[in-house]
Formats: sequence, C-alpha cells, structure tokens
Amino acid sequence: MRKVILFGLVMTLFAVPVMALDLLGGKKEKPAASGTLTPDQLKSKFDEVSKSYLAATKELMLGNAYAFTALGNKELSEKLQAEANQIESGTLTKDGINKNSATLTDASAKAKESFKTADLAGEEAQKWLIKSMERTGKGAGMEIAVLPVVKTLSQQAGDTVKAASFMDKGKVAPIADTLTLLATALAGDINTTKGTLGTYIDYAKTKGIEIPADATAAFK
Repeated sequence: MRKVILFGLVMTLFAVPVMALDLLGGKKEKPAASGTLTPDQLKSKFDEVSKSYLAATKELMLGNAYAFTALGNKELSEKLQAEANQIESGTLTKDGINKNSATLTDASAKAKESFKTADLAGEEAQKWLIKSMERTGKGAGMEIAVLPVVKTLSQQAGDTVKAASFMDKGKVAPIADTLTLLATALAGDINTTKGTLGTYIDYAKTKGIEIPADATAAFK
C-alpha cells in the first residue's frame, strides 16, 4: 500500500510542472486536431492568402487608374497608381483591408459618373481603356479565385482559436478576426468590381472599342 501511495505522489509531482509548461506555451507545439491548424500552420496559410488578396487588389487599382488615364483625369490616375504601388505582401491588417475596399468603392463611383459623359475619341485614350479592362478583369478573376480559400481558412481559424492553449490564443485570435473581415470585404469588392467592369464594357460596346477576353472571363 505504501508503494502505491508513493508512486501516486511521484506521478502527481511530475504532472504539475508539465501542466504549467503547457499553460504557459512552453511545451512543443502539438499536432493540430482534425479541422484545426497549429498556430504556425495558420500563420503560413494566412500569409499565402494575404499575398493573393493584395496582388488582386493591386491589379484592380491599376485597372481603375488606367481608366482615369483614358478619361484624361491625370490627378486621380496618378493617385490610384501610387496607392497600387504601395501595396506590398506584408502583414495584412483590418485597417488595410478597409482602406483598400474604400479606395475601390470610391473609384468605382467616380468611374460610373465620369463615363456617363465620356468621349474617348482618340486612339490613345481607347488603348488605355482596353488596358483598364484587361487589368480589372484579371484582378476580378484573382479575387474570385481566392475568396473560397479565405472562407475555408476563416472557418479553420475559428476552430483553431477554440482549440488553442491560453498562450496560443493571443497568436491565432487576431488572424481569425482579420480573416473574418477579409472574407466579407472580398465579397463586397467582387461586387464592386463587377459593377466597375460593367461600366467599362458597356461604354466600350457603345463606342465599338475592342473588349479583351480577360475583361469578361471572370464573370462568365
């Protein structure tokens, strides 16, 4: 009986520091349970979708910039090109997502208004509109491709937060929140882009301007 009691005391004393290490995040990262990711896996996948999203956003901004070049609005074109060139594949933030969506929405509204009275009679202006449709269509296709990936990763991130240790929650919860916003923002940006691209295509049709295949491929 004494041996049994002593064995139990030893196992208890051994378990206490192990539990403390686990709580403090000092143990080696455990393999993810089914439907979840380890913090490192989540961060890696988040970086991948961030890069895809930013690349798509850059294409859309450049597409809009070229449309304003065609319209002769040099100031707005240069502003959009500057914003596009500032986009880098770094840590994606909620503020950055909101800013990008606001920029695309504002550009779309101004383009729709401008093209109501536009007269792109010159060959150079028409070339810029064709470039605009190409880049905008390309960006739209990239956004449409990455949206389901973001939605899936957002669900996995939510499961990962629930399963994470106390210390790991601080690493994964901000990523999960950003992914939730990104999924919503992407869906909105796609709708905005569909309207913007429709404006360009409708104008091109009325003026007999070539419509590149890339402009219509995304929304077929």
